[in-house]
Amino acid sequence: MMEKVHDFRHQAMNTWFEISIAGQTQEYARKAATAAFQEIDRLENLLSRFREGSDIDILNKKGSQEPVRVTEETWDCLLTALDLEILTEGRFSVAFDYFMEAAHQGEKPDVASWLEMDADRKTVFFKQPNLNIDLGGIGKGFALDRVVEHLQDWEIDSLMIHSGTSSVVARGSRKGKGGWPISIGADEFPQEIELKDLSLSGSSLAVQGAHILDVKAQSVLDTNRRAWAWAPSGVLSDALSTSFMLMAPEEIDNLCQRVPGVGALIIDPGLNAERCVLGIAQNFIQ
Repeated sequence: MMEKVHDFRHQAMNTWFEISIAGQTQEYARKAATAAFQEIDRLENLLSRFREGSDIDILNKKGSQEPVRVTEETWDCLLTALDLEILTEGRFSVAFDYFMEAAHQGEKPDVASWLEMDADRKTVFFKQPNLNIDLGGIGKGFALDRVVEHLQDWEIDSLMIHSGTSSVVARGSRKGKGGWPISIGADEFPQEIELKDLSLSGSSLAVQGAHILDVKAQSVLDTNRRAWAWAPSGVLSDALSTSFMLMAPEEIDNLCQRVPGVGALIIDPGLNAERCVLGIAQNFIQ
């Protein structure tokens, strides 16, 4: 007999966050979920470029003129963004407009070269004029990870949280189950898997339309590809699912082999194999 699961929903970051908590009373789970949603709102007020007075809003206004002191959370998110930019060789960047403009001008800037960070003072300086950043590609995944950490203080070790179904983090397992049940693959390749102590994110153009920039092609991405990324953290799977939309299968395979706990499912009418299952994803999909 499976244990009772309590579900809670909250709107933030232009989407819906949903938390499922197992192994707790409904009242305790509700209080924990409320605290988690308050944490998401707090992070949105720091990381959203659309929030007046947020760290990112101030950085976009002043970061090219002088070093700007940021909060610990924004600092950590930017460091993660730089790591991901290096990992994906510039396919993912929170300063994508800068890379696109450079590409149009025939330049090839070094990845992570646009930012100067002072660890002692926690200040950030943009080394390019009029540069703007957007954490939308990792902000939700970053928030999911922080919420999971936050709920550890509540001694909750069996939960699943997702942001608009595009990214999900699952921790622990449910009685009667090996993990948390997840549906992926869409209509082309429907799969039911169980996710445990991992994150999974998906990207396509089906919902938001053309919204992914391709630096190499110097244009907005146009493809029928769907990509899913497995990773140890929400912020990593969030960024990689978007990057996998732009990368060739051999590039994705190379990345999966280099980074522990990373996997990919790629469904693409343009591929001879129609779908690719790489890295840790092979443990879930036969």
